[in-house]
Amino acid sequence: MRDTPHRCADLRATSASVSLMAQQSAPRRRHRGEAVGKPALYARVDQRVMDFVREAAERLGISQAELVDELLLHELSLVDERGLPPWWSRPIPSEEGLAIRAS
Repeated sequence: MRDTPHRCADLRATSASVSLMAQQSAPRRRHRGEAVGKPALYARVDQRVMDFVREAAERLGISQAELVDELLLHELSLVDERGLPPWWSRPIPSEEGLAIRAS
């Protein structure tokens, strides 16, 4: 098929719209080197939590890692004088209860 001015314009328009869709739907990646030196957090979570993280990050146009980082930084700003989140309602074990027994 021969490239005509009309066909070239159609291809440019299609390319531009595909680029725009990719920018809107793909999660934004952090800038190169932005995560260097940051520790990684690996955790098994409830499926509902994973679904929320995936969906919210996609809607916000950011990575899942960035969403989790921002959520935890927000929570960090709300901790009480003991360094605990105000919404925590379960009993907190004593220091003795946290000690690891020697085998």
